[in-house]
Amino acid sequence: MRPNRAKRKIKAGQVALGCFVHFTAPNFVEACAAAGVDYVMFDCEHWDITLDGMVQMVRAAELYDITCTARIPLHDRHLISQALDAGLQGVMVPHCNTAEDARAVVNIVKFPPMGHRGIHARGRPTRMGTSMATAEYVRAANEETLVICMCEEMTAVKNLDSIIAVPGVDVIEIGPGDLGASMGYPPRAEVDRVCDEVYQKLRQAGVPWGRAGVTLDPESLRTLASKGGRYLTIGATELVMSALRPLVETVRSLNASAPSR
Repeated sequence: MRPNRAKRKIKAGQVALGCFVHFTAPNFVEACAAAGVDYVMFDCEHWDITLDGMVQMVRAAELYDITCTARIPLHDRHLISQALDAGLQGVMVPHCNTAEDARAVVNIVKFPPMGHRGIHARGRPTRMGTSMATAEYVRAANEETLVICMCEEMTAVKNLDSIIAVPGVDVIEIGPGDLGASMGYPPRAEVDRVCDEVYQKLRQAGVPWGRAGVTLDPESLRTLASKGGRYLTIGATELVMSALRPLVETVRSLNASAPSR
């Protein structure tokens, strides 16, 4: 059972930086790890990443000993269980609107007595049962596995106090997109205001929070960290688009001003 690099940094009060991977690409995971990120997170909610694809990318993450997590909907309990058995080190579940939702996530992710995850101690995390006994694995897995609940509806905002009181929840992830939808699509400034209120409440409660969609601007990253952000993620597609679009526009401008032949 590998130590969870991202979780240990978060528990120490440090910022963990990761990349949200939207496609099955083990080589891309290796590139992220070589660049120095603390974790990769696979998006199984909005993109077509399968269990087999996840396993390939988990292997790539293991080469560099970075944390691998995934966003998986709560209703897909079987996939969550299989992914954890395959070596995933954490799960982020969208639309955790109540304490009951948060407890359900913990129950799926954690072994007894913390939860109700089925025992399988002869999988990849224990080198097919050769690296540690069942009791040792259960203890290590419960300690190292990261549980992230997404606050992305006004219902979750209203129930935030009871959600963060659930034992086993490590991080609250704020999702501005769906939060704005639940508010009736107001101006972004209004969504940001609510997000700031959530950040402040979580910081005062000593609860680490996360955000995806981090930009390439270091000052933006510093701002989120100063507000208590500890699990900060930049999307793979945003990373590619941010890097390529300026170059594409430059080439188009050059071609438009070039004399015709």
